[in-house]
Formats: sequence, C-alpha cells, structure tokens
Amino acid sequence: MNGLRRVNNKELENLRIIKEATKDDVPSWMAFVSLVIDGFPHLQEAEHRKVLQTYIADRRAFIMIENGLIIGNMLISHINGRIDFLGVHPLYNKPEIIHLFIKMTDLANQKKVHITSFRKGDKADLGYGKALIQLGFNEAELLTEFGYPTQQMVLYQQGDIHD
Repeated sequence: MNGLRRVNNKELENLRIIKEATKDDVPSWMAFVSLVIDGFPHLQEAEHRKVLQTYIADRRAFIMIENGLIIGNMLISHINGRIDFLGVHPLYNKPEIIHLFIKMTDLANQKKVHITSFRKGDKADLGYGKALIQLGFNEAELLTEFGYPTQQMVLYQQGDIHD
C-alpha cells in the first residue's frame, strides 16, 4: 500500500480531528452550543442557527471531534483573521483546543488573530480569557456586544504557528 497504513474505524474513533461543518452537522452543533452557552450570556439560538448556515456555506465553520464527541466549534472570518465564535467543551483544555483550531485552519496564515472575550475579572468567564492570555493574546479595545461588556483580544503571530 505504498507505505501507508490502513486505519480501521476503531482507530478513527480515537483520533482528534478538525473538519469543516456541513448542513448535516447543524443539529449536533446546536446541541454543543447549548452545552457551552454559559460562555455566551446573550446568545440567541435561532439567530445563531441562521448565521451558522451562512458560515457553513462559506466554509468558515469548523468542528473538533474526539472519540466521536464534539469538543470544540469555531466560526472564522477568512478576511481579517477574526474568530467570530468559539466554543470549547467544559471538560477539555481550552488553551490546547484554541491552539489546535488556530494551527489547523486558515488562521495559521494570519499575522493577527482577533477574538472578542470577557473583560478581565468578569465572573461569567469560564476560563476563555485566561486561556487566550496563555496563548499569547493581548488585551485590546473594550467593547459592548449584544448589550454585554466584552474585550477585543489580539494574537500577533510571527513565523510559523505549525510548530
């Protein structure tokens, strides 16, 4: 087989993969969003579903799966390196999941990656702010989105993030 090893279905179940979301993934995506919704105090699920379908059509929606379980999801903008939505399973390491999403998507090719997160000290933050700081994101502009105080976080990437 030209030096390639055939992988059986059992082995595939144990791999962590990132894939583009499809229309078939919408129900499981939305179920996952309900699991991580505490991180998004003003998320309107009907509106999110509608936006998700646009991102899927534009190939900008990603799901991370491990052992058949969604452990992360992300919506990105290819134009400016912006993460528009990020969810990480509460039992998984946020910095690791965020790093893998950046490394394995078009975000790896961006000089700057932007995301909006909780403001420093917000008790509603379930660890996203700390995870972003651990990854080298810098605190930037204070914002209000959907009536909630947030903060822009920016990662300035130098060299190759594929290490």
